[in-house]
Amino acid sequence: MALNKWKKTLFTLLMVIVGICAVIFLELMLRLFNTGENYSLLNVTTMNRRDYYRINRNFPDKYFSRVGDAPEFRDELIPVLKQNNEKRIIVLGGSTTFGFPYTYNITFPDMLEWMMKENDPSTKWNVINLSTSAINSFSVSDIVDRTGLLKPDALVLYMGHNEFYGAFGSASLEKGGALFYFTHLSVKLRELRLYQVLQSAFIKTIVTDSPGDPLMARIVHNKEIPYGSSLYLKTRLNFIRNLYRIKQSAERLNVPVFICTLVSNEKDLVPFASDFIDEELTHATLYDEFQSLLAIEDTIGIKLWLKDLYLWEPESSIFSYCNAKYLEWMGKRDSAGIFYRKARDLDVLRFRATTDWNQAIRQFAGDNGWELVPVDQAFEKYSYPSFPGNNLFHEHVHPNEKGYRLMAYTVLKKMEESGFYPEIRRNDFLDDNEFADRYPMTPFELRSGELTIEKLTGRWPFTTLEKSFAFTPETITDHYVWEYLNRRKTWGESNRELVDYHLKHNNTNLAIKYVESILQVIPFEIYPYLKLADIYEIRKDYRQALNVIKSVDNIFNDPAIWLKEGLLHYKLDEFEFAVFALNEAKTLLRQKPTLSQEKISILYEYLISALIKTNNRDRALRVLDEAKRLYSIQITMNY
Repeated sequence: MALNKWKKTLFTLLMVIVGICAVIFLELMLRLFNTGENYSLLNVTTMNRRDYYRINRNFPDKYFSRVGDAPEFRDELIPVLKQNNEKRIIVLGGSTTFGFPYTYNITFPDMLEWMMKENDPSTKWNVINLSTSAINSFSVSDIVDRTGLLKPDALVLYMGHNEFYGAFGSASLEKGGALFYFTHLSVKLRELRLYQVLQSAFIKTIVTDSPGDPLMARIVHNKEIPYGSSLYLKTRLNFIRNLYRIKQSAERLNVPVFICTLVSNEKDLVPFASDFIDEELTHATLYDEFQSLLAIEDTIGIKLWLKDLYLWEPESSIFSYCNAKYLEWMGKRDSAGIFYRKARDLDVLRFRATTDWNQAIRQFAGDNGWELVPVDQAFEKYSYPSFPGNNLFHEHVHPNEKGYRLMAYTVLKKMEESGFYPEIRRNDFLDDNEFADRYPMTPFELRSGELTIEKLTGRWPFTTLEKSFAFTPETITDHYVWEYLNRRKTWGESNRELVDYHLKHNNTNLAIKYVESILQVIPFEIYPYLKLADIYEIRKDYRQALNVIKSVDNIFNDPAIWLKEGLLHYKLDEFEFAVFALNEAKTLLRQKPTLSQEKISILYEYLISALIKTNNRDRALRVLDEAKRLYSIQITMNY
């Protein structure tokens, strides 16, 4: 009997081992035949003889299996070899941190990096944006755990708005599971090719009636979540538990964490929905009634209307919002603020984090040694004597240019206070005119944000009367923005063509702004440096053009760069420097034959002339013979 039991146990054990081996074998075969997705956060690439980590833009695909097109990371290159004077800050979060609704540059991580460099150019500050739309603390805790290769010096977190509807949120189509640890296990399993194959076979992508619906509209499963409900409390608890997971990763990385409080449009956004007792009531009808009374300044009528609504729907978000409007109109600011925040908290469509989230963030930061960035206080102070509204936001949670700039500056101030960043000597970062003049922010970026918001707010949850978005471009900026948003042109193509357009129309200032915008996005490409030098050359500012080129001549070590540098030295009558630079271009041309025949002719013509002007006639003759022999170029040498 005991022997049979032993055999049964051994047989069971062997079956388990065989099963595990079969799974491992299948996984290896799927990887060998490149089936499924490789969810590596970083890929190594080589540019200009240097190795870089390139952010895998498709990494967020692993968090989305049911809603069609998944959001992407921004394309970034980070040198594999970290310099001694380099500081790397990784910023993580959802669509606000990503920079929605803008394309590039008008994001608070980009603005933060620019401010850091402007104030402290002696340090190479590198702010890396690892954020994307519709993700929450589950995804962020997974991403943080993979950042070790980047050797960060600090983490910045801005997250909390997507805890209900973002990927793995408690009310999302992209649920990982009912249990906290099972959800994290699901995140890990999605990296296995076998799991991906099974997932694609058994989980169908949800196709909406309106393919143009924004991602957050498509990902929502349970729409209405009352304040204080079991689902609400569970979601808040999961958020805090994920903060602990992020803390463990930060401790392994040995870096400080700067966590931001959350902000949203309190004053100018009518709450999306209420948990009405009377299901016949609608927000639109009630708010229209209130607005009509407020328009004629019927104080008694408003009081009676509010009293009646309170009797029937005391816990409705629309009551709190209308009451806040009335109190602000009456000059009772403090009371109005309480009801604006209560209206946000009672809004049962959970697109805006409630006061409870900021309380959790403050308590966690205080208890665990994190640096608290009081973004909410900064927004309130900026909006005083009113409240954060359309002055800083586009809609419910996404800031406009001023809002993003204020976020960046608030993070910078906290870094200064903590000792992570040196003293801020600049006092003009929040000056509208100064910032607009100096920061690479273009009409293309601003207009693309406006159109994206216009399209977004024409759909649920902002309206129940959805309509197709129609737009007719009226300006050259409109034309390129529309081409980009409809994916007929890339961001780079649109901006490069706008540079050429403004140069053609002699608007060098705007052309420079566009090139600087491109330069901030793709600093590892040669185009923006050459183009910027070209524009300064058109303005006959040869010294400034030369400074641009000299800053990157050894980085790119390209014939085009050295040719431009030599020509600029020549125009400045610095003939010995011109000889050196042009000779560098000539030598590199044999390794990188990238110059056109016309450019090669110019190279030899100016090199010969510079040699003559420096009394090197014998050498000039040899170069003349080389030009004829190698490139069939005929040059008349003037003695």
